[in-house]
Amino acid sequence: MRLVVDTNVFVSAVLKENSLPFFVVRWVESSGGLLKSLATEQELLAVLQRPYIARVTSSSFREGLVKILAGAELVTITERIAVCRDATDDKFLELAVKRPRRSDSLRRR
Repeated sequence: MRLVVDTNVFVSAVLKENSLPFFVVRWVESSGGLLKSLATEQELLAVLQRPYIARVTSSSFREGLVKILAGAELVTITERIAVCRDATDDKFLELAVKRPRRSDSLRRR
């Protein structure tokens, strides 16, 4: 399974252990399948470095995030989409629309 996960899910997981977002992040860590673009990865890292969030982020969460991002599939965005009310969310929609199809990735092997 391949997933696009918005930054707010990771932030919610940091802020509230044992919440649904926390379990989603842990599931992605153990199962893989995360899709990322340069823009989504940069946003996630920038947000998690904000002083308040960095202060409450556990070392185990940071270690898990390193594993998640290292294993995530990098997708090159070639088509821009501008339809979200919050323009910062467009990058996630672009990633979901552009995601490689399963048959495409099987051909590459």
